Amino acid sequence: MKKNIQFISLLLALLMMLPACTGGEDTASDTTSAETQPETTAETEVDPDLRANHFDALPDTLDFGGATITGLFRGVASMLDGTTGGYWLTNDVCGTDNIGDTVSDAVWQRNNTVSERLNIDLQWTASDGGSLANDITVFKNVVMSSDDSFDFFLPTGNTSAGQGMNSYMRDITNLPYVNWDSPWWWQFANESLSVDGKTMQFVVGDMLLTNLAQTCIMYFNKDLYTNLYGDANDMYQMVLDGGFTIDELHTLVQGAYQDTNGDGIADDGDIHGLLWSENQYEELAGWAVSLNMDLYRRDEDGAVVITMNNEQTVNAIEKTYALMKENAGSFIGKGTIADQAIPFSEGSSLFLAARMISATSSTLREMDNGYGIIPMPKLNEAQDMYYSGVHESGSVLCVPKSTAEAKLEMVGATLEALCGEAHRTYMDAFLETAMKSKYSRDELSGQCIDLIMAGLTKNTLDEYNSSFGGIMTGCIYNVMKNNPSSFASTFQSSITAAETAWEKALAAMQE
Repeated sequence: MKKNIQFISLLLALLMMLPACTGGEDTASDTTSAETQPETTAETEVDPDLRANHFDALPDTLDFGGATITGLFRGVASMLDGTTGGYWLTNDVCGTDNIGDTVSDAVWQRNNTVSERLNIDLQWTASDGGSLANDITVFKNVVMSSDDSFDFFLPTGNTSAGQGMNSYMRDITNLPYVNWDSPWWWQFANESLSVDGKTMQFVVGDMLLTNLAQTCIMYFNKDLYTNLYGDANDMYQMVLDGGFTIDELHTLVQGAYQDTNGDGIADDGDIHGLLWSENQYEELAGWAVSLNMDLYRRDEDGAVVITMNNEQTVNAIEKTYALMKENAGSFIGKGTIADQAIPFSEGSSLFLAARMISATSSTLREMDNGYGIIPMPKLNEAQDMYYSGVHESGSVLCVPKSTAEAKLEMVGATLEALCGEAHRTYMDAFLETAMKSKYSRDELSGQCIDLIMAGLTKNTLDEYNSSFGGIMTGCIYNVMKNNPSSFASTFQSSITAAETAWEKALAAMQE
């Protein structure tokens, strides 16, 4: 995964020339830090769309006197010296010192810049739990033992919101020095992770690249598309014109199947239209988002109200089932979605629904055929945009109740500075240099990545699925897999228990 560069200064110069991937972001505040804002002349125009020009409002006078601040993250200690394969978690935390990887080097520089700017000693400690369940225990034990050695946490959604760890964390809505409206904080994710629409225990910001890694997208085999349907650019054009719907995908998948081994049955030896993992759950969370299911809303007080019993959700369920189980071009393989990436890379499937992390794997990087990156499809053309689900296995930031009040100013300033620095430097390095150049095969994939980024979203019911009595699993995923006609009866038999479970869980999380 290494991309040789000679000096970090070349990277920074490159970043200043790169355009931001998404428009519509807030321009810089009038009150900016002189330490982070470059000198300008009257003739110089500041480009508001350039991430490098989005400055924070941290005071220039902040100086924490060399105090130590420590983040506890889910991972193993060897990630801190770059000796393990935990590329994404490492880049959430510390990066690596000048190893020649554009993003990792920039993460390392981020930490140095923030440490010097705030005069702090930034330290990282791995949970070394060995599993998600053990990591939960590690994080909880820190809080329960009143261990103040750790000032903030970097667990994953699986080990935080999904496991009811809210009661162990501070409400950081008013964390000192943090401006949640800044473009480096993912407002849509933070709203989704809020249990009541008012408080925040878990947040996502630009420093957490695992959330981009776990974004649900699609890949298509350009050579196979050309053999089947003609110019592969037509596939891109359908996407860019807003016409890539699940109905269009259904047709393309069905027409792709070829019984290449001539045995009369669909098996591993054939060419398929779309590959699915063995249990399909890995993909279904992405489909529920991309098809814009009307699953819930927030009422005027911020409370979650389940709304899934509606025509739009039923329509999406029926179309997903038809694509997955009734389309001759769909094939359910053995193992995980990562296992399905292997036959896809060997030319045995036209499409693969996976996550952005797959693009960085050796499986796709070594793929002989050209492949394209596109968003997952819409339910219909009336849908306003392509939605891309960010899976809950990405990292989140939180502050444990064991963190002393006296340290909150330093914690707030550190998190604001880390995410702001990430936004100004390596977000473009990752998206423009890595994703659009290193891991993409053509320019049109880059344009589709812009669409993916514009439609990032999270699903509150999925984040807190267990706290809602497993309603997403029971009423959506199992029904999508097995029997769409059972949705109404399944919902009626589940909704009361789900609402009761949520009220009980909510009370416990707000203790």
